[in-house]
Amino acid sequence: MKNLYIIRGLPGSGKSKIAKKLAGRRYREADMFFIDKFGNYNFDSSKIQQAHAWCLANIEVLLIRSDNDVAVSNTFSCKWEYEKYVELAQKYGFQPIIIECQNDFDNTHDVPVEVINKMRLRFER
Repeated sequence: MKNLYIIRGLPGSGKSKIAKKLAGRRYREADMFFIDKFGNYNFDSSKIQQAHAWCLANIEVLLIRSDNDVAVSNTFSCKWEYEKYVELAQKYGFQPIIIECQNDFDNTHDVPVEVINKMRLRFER
């Protein structure tokens, strides 16, 4: 059976690295929405909902087109945040597998420590 890996964790926990290892180029994350054509990351908090909608739509396309495993990598602090991905996986015949990253590496997008601490407080295990 094909898998949809749903990878969750705080910034800097290794989500992207695991997603790439498990699915190669068949992974998406909301942060990709903020990367311009030159490869620069330009985060805009006012567009976070748009970024997550983009990510969900892109995962659906990958699930429709792929004969291989797919991965999505986002913080997913609360369980409800990944429920739509579980539904999509089931709709397209993929097994949803939730992976929780707990490593502590430098976060590549320079998320401030106070923001990470707020995420940590609301993170559902």
